[in-house]
Amino acid sequence: WHAGPVLPGQPPVRTDGKASLQRGAFPWRSNIIPLRRRDEVTAVKWLEVHIDTNHTGLEPVETMLSALGIDVHWHTVVGDNPQRLQEALDIAKETLKQVLEACDRQGYGNITLCPETMGKINQLGDLDEVLTLCTLDERLIPCIDFGHLYARSLGELEGEQACREMLDKVERVLGEERASRFHSHFSRIEFTPNGGEKRHRTFADHGGFGPDWTPLAREVARRGWSPTFICESAGTQAEDAVEMKRIYQGFCSSEEA
Repeated sequence: WHAGPVLPGQPPVRTDGKASLQRGAFPWRSNIIPLRRRDEVTAVKWLEVHIDTNHTGLEPVETMLSALGIDVHWHTVVGDNPQRLQEALDIAKETLKQVLEACDRQGYGNITLCPETMGKINQLGDLDEVLTLCTLDERLIPCIDFGHLYARSLGELEGEQACREMLDKVERVLGEERASRFHSHFSRIEFTPNGGEKRHRTFADHGGFGPDWTPLAREVARRGWSPTFICESAGTQAEDAVEMKRIYQGFCSSEEA
């Protein structure tokens, strides 16, 4: 669901917790295409969109994708080796430029791409690295997975101060306009001390793991920002998304008062 007002070109938002876009409802399919270079130091997973131009009575798919954003993942193990990290980051920058050029060539230059923060300790994809990638082009918006950041920090990145500092950092790097419409995944995530992310949990069955949604909802409402949140709870995405929306709208009402 989308926090804040629905902007022009955005798909309709369901209020009953069910997905607005369901498989089979639109004439598209997706393939995961890994792009690897230099002994597979890094790999980008990319969504290839095929549009049936003979289908009628449908809002253009590319407009809907532009509003939603497409996540880009780096499944890259860098460990604690600074040289390997820098090399992986350089390759990720170059590869992402190639993806943008491919979008332009095929007429999808208006689609928003969202590099995502990752949950494993030894993966490329902390918040600083994702923001660095987003500086390559204004069409790039970070997908901030707060559960991933919580897991890779072994529980440190949660709470009011952490949320405020993370969003402040996004604003410093990208400016308020782009920062205010960041893309996000949210769920409680179980982690291990040596690896980071282990598995997604639910709001009802969190096992003591975070992050807590309330501080983030409060901070987003206080700023008046309009990001898009995707709930990734393990099997209760719809139910937990409704709860997230309820809490967020409660803070919006308080701010308006």
